[in-house]
Amino acid sequence: THTILEALYRGRFVSRFTNRYYHKRGHLVTIQWSGQWDAAEQLLYCLGHDAEIDMGLEQLQQQFNRMIKEFNAKLSETIERVTDGVCSLDKDWRFTNVNNAALRILRMPKAALLGKVIWEVFPEAIGSVFEQEYKRCFEQQMPVCFETYYPEPLNQVFEVNAYPSRTGISIIFRDITAKKEVDEEMHKLSLIVKHTDNIVMLCDSSGRIKWVNDAFERKTGYTSGEAAGKRPGDFLAGPETDLGVIER
Repeated sequence: THTILEALYRGRFVSRFTNRYYHKRGHLVTIQWSGQWDAAEQLLYCLGHDAEIDMGLEQLQQQFNRMIKEFNAKLSETIERVTDGVCSLDKDWRFTNVNNAALRILRMPKAALLGKVIWEVFPEAIGSVFEQEYKRCFEQQMPVCFETYYPEPLNQVFEVNAYPSRTGISIIFRDITAKKEVDEEMHKLSLIVKHTDNIVMLCDSSGRIKWVNDAFERKTGYTSGEAAGKRPGDFLAGPETDLGVIER
């Protein structure tokens, strides 16, 4: 304390020094001080407060730092478990994080991505939907979702969700190439079923119509909307209908 007082009287501003005093009731109180000597006024100005508050704040800060560290570890573990590709780009479009699923989908080692500019690693993305949507995501600070094809060397169709932050964007993506091929085949089959001259009905487990094709509408006169939810016998059967056939 004597050394600190000497420094104060020499005109130095001294902060965050502590000492302890006995309270009237006998217990010790720790005070943290800041002080400044005013030569013109010949006065020593000091401000003191309970050091326990600072100690409590420091403990809270340490606890908060531990929680953040644990949260980041759990987040990284979760990201590595997901089957979707996850990566992050900074505002200079450099990869800052890539999970293992992304490496498998892109068929690239982590060293080929981290720290690299996305447009240099994937030049075919320049001028494509990828570039347009990623830049829109960051510049307008809004999430984007899209599907698009990336040519050689990947030859894959991707479903992409991108989310912005002030420092870059986070991207979640999956390879849907196989799904798109199946969807295309199913679409072709549905067109065949829809336009065939044979009547086609789809019914649920209770026998109620879910869908009918064009041939059904042409040959019965009932539209798909009129048939939906009904059993065929409810409106197609008549007085001369063979009940045995219906039962069978």
